[in-house]
Amino acid sequence: MVASIPPLAAIAAEVHVDPAAVSSFLPPGANPHAFEPRPGDVSRARDARLLLVIGLGFDDWALRAARAAAARPPRVLVASEGLELLPLAGEDAPGESADPHLWLDPRFGARIGERVAEALAELDPPHAADYRERAAALRRRLEALDAELAARLAPVRGAGFVATHAAWGYLARRYGLVEGAVLETAPGREPGPRQLLEASRLARVRGLRAVFAEVQLSDASARVVAEEAGIPVVHLDALGGPGVPGRERYEDLLRWNVDRIAAALEGHPLPGS
Repeated sequence: MVASIPPLAAIAAEVHVDPAAVSSFLPPGANPHAFEPRPGDVSRARDARLLLVIGLGFDDWALRAARAAAARPPRVLVASEGLELLPLAGEDAPGESADPHLWLDPRFGARIGERVAEALAELDPPHAADYRERAAALRRRLEALDAELAARLAPVRGAGFVATHAAWGYLARRYGLVEGAVLETAPGREPGPRQLLEASRLARVRGLRAVFAEVQLSDASARVVAEEAGIPVVHLDALGGPGVPGRERYEDLLRWNVDRIAAALEGHPLPGS
């Protein structure tokens, strides 16, 4: 089985009876909005029977690569189907576009895991009960994690932030945070001086407490706004992946980000800094 991005692969690995059989097209540290698979990436999907993608145009490169690699195209499971999606933020976003960063809500992670289990059960009937049991165990852990993260962020409920790019809407919706400004008007489009000045103004007027940058992206714009508004830059990681300390497993990725978000919005030193 292959997934487009590390968080989807991490969810699927929790459900699969052979976690080592699950891989991700996107390597750790890469930007999914600008990624183009290389021949070596494509070859890893050659024998995959199931491909897990976000959909919404976010990871169409994975669909193209998997279909090119396989003698028989894999079954495609679209993680975004059936979920309560947010509109894509950014002034240049198409009107009907939906935010693809849905894995950052653990409730959605649980639902994706259950859908993976059903797809694997159909492809591998002898292990169907195992897949479903593992998905149920994942749901229980993610329900407990959801309660843990809600408690961690409860003291800053209602606090606002500036996002370098609009990745944190689902997490904000789940835990009562406010995405008060977004610097990129479209993925990969660097903001100009006017946008940076406006974001800085909004940060001051709305009392936004931090700028969320991402480890896969440049933080130059985030630093300009943070300095102008007098607030900190917080480096987050929406993707994690194999070999990324503290962010390999799906649950650990969410916990790592929330710990940093909570500390920054409370005005405390960041974990590990």
